[in-house]
Amino acid sequence: MKLLDEGNLERFHLTNVNIRSTIFKISTYVNMIEIRQTSICKKAQVKILPVTSKYELQFYTVEQKMSLE
Repeated sequence: MKLLDEGNLERFHLTNVNIRSTIFKISTYVNMIEIRQTSICKKAQVKILPVTSKYELQFYTVEQKMSLE
């Protein structure tokens, strides 16, 4: 697990997640990341990738998020 670098977009993949506890695990994980990366992380998004059955967490820095909006 790499920490976010300012100005960079980092993507993390969660694989082999139990479907019954998917929401709980992802919510807990995202909340933990948001708390620990508050200084540079403005928003965390969770996307479901049906083809690969992977869950992609995208973290944007404040600068990048504003430029994307």
